Amino acid sequence: MKMKARQVVLACAALVLCMGTAAARADDADCNAGTSLRLVNGRIHTMDKHDTIVSSVLIKNGRFAEVGGGGQPEQGDCAKTINLHGRTVVPGIIDNHNHIILLGLRPGRDARLENANSIAEATATLAARAKEAKPGEWVTSIGGFARTQFFPDPQPMRFPTMQELSAAVPNHPVFIMEGFSGPGAVNAAGKAFLVAHGVPVGTTAGQDEGYVDGGAFGVATPCTTALYLLRQMQTRDSMLQGLTDAMHYAAGIGVTTHLDQGGFPFTVPGIGGAGDVPRATVRGEGAWRWACTVPRRPGRLFQKEVIQ
Repeated sequence: MKMKARQVVLACAALVLCMGTAAARADDADCNAGTSLRLVNGRIHTMDKHDTIVSSVLIKNGRFAEVGGGGQPEQGDCAKTINLHGRTVVPGIIDNHNHIILLGLRPGRDARLENANSIAEATATLAARAKEAKPGEWVTSIGGFARTQFFPDPQPMRFPTMQELSAAVPNHPVFIMEGFSGPGAVNAAGKAFLVAHGVPVGTTAGQDEGYVDGGAFGVATPCTTALYLLRQMQTRDSMLQGLTDAMHYAAGIGVTTHLDQGGFPFTVPGIGGAGDVPRATVRGEGAWRWACTVPRRPGRLFQKEVIQ
């Protein structure tokens, strides 16, 4: 009986020793790889059931080793420390099926309207984007919203009028459209451009003078013709700016990892078709990690100037 008890004690001691050795090896590997990370002096949302916010965390071997502690390094600690200086950190949302490249390739300085719950909020969002736009640049919102957002039932739905869009953004042409086939709306500057290029605006009975008609997906409409005209004006720099805007928007709503599922071929310079987009993992500001699709030709447009 005494022999069995002694064997159990020895077995437990050996197990503890092995576990300690394995942990030490894991720590050594983590140190050698330089992947340990300590975040301090921040507002870190844990997203637990109590919505706890802590000021520091320690990440080791790809896992959270300490949450709320780990603020002070121990002797021999190899974790890289980042002082957040009061900034907010949220867990990254992984979107395993999206089209962030398509979002980035929308022409003009695209403003996301999906969070606008009124005409006033929509025009304020467009006005904010206009402040960042260069002289002559279009301010756009292509897809991702619906007129029903702006008016609760049973009020009739509508776009912002041409006058409302012109008042919000007087110095840039504006074009917004639902989905990928319309309908849509423009301000006065946008209307002047489209009409000069043969696109009918404000010709639909019962609609505003800035209304651009739409139709079924895949069928040419005034809206898709307008979109095609704007795409023809895109340049390499404007595409890169659009992709930067898309990444900033995604990070702003907490989406930090993307698996892009490709998109449509475009008749704009430097963009391949849906079967021409190999995946690449890239890093943006801070610890953001992106798994994006990038075009293979020509000159690895986005890989060179966005991913690196």
